[in-house]
Amino acid sequence: MGTSFVAIGDKGFWMTDSVLSLWLRLLALNLEGERDPAHPLAVLRDEWLWQSEVASVGFMDARLDQVASEPATKASVVAAIERLLDELSRHHGKLAGPTLNLLGFRGVSWTGDFEAKDLIEVGNAFLALIAGKIDSEANSTEFMPGCR
Repeated sequence: MGTSFVAIGDKGFWMTDSVLSLWLRLLALNLEGERDPAHPLAVLRDEWLWQSEVASVGFMDARLDQVASEPATKASVVAAIERLLDELSRHHGKLAGPTLNLLGFRGVSWTGDFEAKDLIEVGNAFLALIAGKIDSEANSTEFMPGCR
């Protein structure tokens, strides 16, 4: 499994593609529904679901530039992240690998369990990046949320 740079402009952090795939799938499923397929939220949700399904090794793009540039989209994504973090914080422990495999991934098979705290770290990193609080650039791999 490769890694992808999650960015807004040239600021961001690296993530293992399997972790990013899991996060994007869960985030897409928590993004409140917009039925118009041309609406930016529907496009974003479909993109996240597609990318997380096929696990584009080394080429996953969370599209956070688009999120950050549209205030309504940004507010909806932040609300979805906060909802997901709230649910994860109530789930102390691990998410079972066999259960994660029921989420419709192709190219990714969860053979072990995944720590909920690692996904919370990813969610907090996404919030910090969207809020402009992360200033690391693509040449830095010191911080890889959810990948310890």
